[in-house]
Amino acid sequence: FSECYLEHFERFLENFGIGFARDACVKNGIDNLEIFLMLEKDDFMNVLGLNLGKTLKCIEAKRKFCNMESSI
Repeated sequence: FSECYLEHFERFLENFGIGFARDACVKNGIDNLEIFLMLEKDDFMNVLGLNLGKTLKCIEAKRKFCNMESSI
């Protein structure tokens, strides 16, 4: 069950061009999209250790995904 979540999560990261965040997320127990979408800028930078550019890419991916979901 959790492998399925991780597989979909990894596909999300790749599809939105933020695969670089995978290892940091999994290392911190973030292995599904639902939890990833809860992350804020400080989480990306201070917990996951991403630099500002990568953080902004993650925030933009979250925004695009949420916009897609709300238009369905």
